[in-house]
Amino acid sequence: MNASVETTRQAIHQGGIAPTSETNPRCASGDPCGHPSGRSPDPQTQSITSTPVQDDARLKSHTLWSIPIDAVTMPQAVSRILGWVYDSNACCRIVVTPNVDHVVQLHLRPELKEIYRAADMTLADGWPLVSMSRLFGRPLPERVAGSDLLPELCQACAVSGSPLRLFLLGGMPGVAERAKVAIESKWTNVSVVGHCSPPLGFEGDAAINRSICDQINDAQADLLIVGLGFPKQELWMAAHRSELKVPVALGLGATIDFLAGEQVRAPRWMQRSKLEWLHRLASNPRRLVARYATDAIYFPWICWGQWRDLKRESSPSQQQVGGPQQDPVQQRGSV
Repeated sequence: MNASVETTRQAIHQGGIAPTSETNPRCASGDPCGHPSGRSPDPQTQSITSTPVQDDARLKSHTLWSIPIDAVTMPQAVSRILGWVYDSNACCRIVVTPNVDHVVQLHLRPELKEIYRAADMTLADGWPLVSMSRLFGRPLPERVAGSDLLPELCQACAVSGSPLRLFLLGGMPGVAERAKVAIESKWTNVSVVGHCSPPLGFEGDAAINRSICDQINDAQADLLIVGLGFPKQELWMAAHRSELKVPVALGLGATIDFLAGEQVRAPRWMQRSKLEWLHRLASNPRRLVARYATDAIYFPWICWGQWRDLKRESSPSQQQVGGPQQDPVQQRGSV
């Protein structure tokens, strides 16, 4: 992971990244803003994230499957998130990591799309999404796996010598504690300042949710890692972001389980060969067979619909009436 951190530094010096300085519009409504600990940016972290960029160097996103997906590499995502940690003007920002199953479920449950559209960063966690984006002419540079994102963030801070404070939300009882030990043993400047394994059905209990938000805020964490699974984690972050004083909340699925050793990721060669899905299926067939079968039926159909819509947009008749000829690349704001 050192190589990725070094790539992050190179991307920054080439004009790829800088921290955000704009105020989140939600702050005008009186929502809690600013870093809860009142810390000033660490000089070493600032050196990683403070290189100014021109407008055309802002991070961009493509609209795919009716949601914006950020066209970023892992180093760019890491640098942007660390910039947010020390952005004292901002409210809680949300990071989501859709994969093929998410895209299918967004199609079957369209109301979930609004949560993804409101997220501050959307990262493609799946090679099929990256591959299809290139066929559609709206290329995403690489897969940014949620299960790799937290280790990369920790490693970037380890290299810079900057402290990082985490709160872990999710996992079965005892799992977060084991993840805390693993994290703090590997990255000595990273602290897990709190964790919570909520009971089943907690999301419908206002008192429990208020208590969880209070725990997170009292811990004064830099990053909230939410590992409740899709779509529960996305729904929970969207519902409670205005109550949270943590700079960034990331929905990272099974990452807490992976760090705790509760689940084992595929070997590197399978990840590089784009076969991680096969390892996961073999590891947990009872839970995943039905999901993968559903995805195999719906995802090609959804992609066909996306391709058809793009062809229609680029047709001469659409161009004559002002229809878009290509993806209106979106700016995610100053980064």
